[in-house]
Amino acid sequence: MLDLAMSNLMLASLMTLSIFAFAETKPSAYAICKNGSQVRTIRVEVDAQNVCHTIYSKAGVEKSMGSGKNKESCLQFMNNIRANIEKSGWKCRDVESATVEGDSSAQ
Repeated sequence: MLDLAMSNLMLASLMTLSIFAFAETKPSAYAICKNGSQVRTIRVEVDAQNVCHTIYSKAGVEKSMGSGKNKESCLQFMNNIRANIEKSGWKCRDVESATVEGDSSAQ
């Protein structure tokens, strides 16, 4: 069973993903990394001006780690961050899509 902190972080991450479905800027790459009960995310977004941004979340705080006109540069930022935290014992996986569904028993 996941502890409450882990559950809250996972829910926040999934809610963030589902929000992107409605936002103008959508992640073109997204990874979620876990180490025990801690969760971190890394994503690449491309804005309306076609500038990419690599965003890293740690302890629920997001930080832009790099940006550029070439999406490949942002993907390289993302891969470098991922490699660094995986070297420290974190397990990362790519996220294709996610949805948050309500409890069907609630009325």
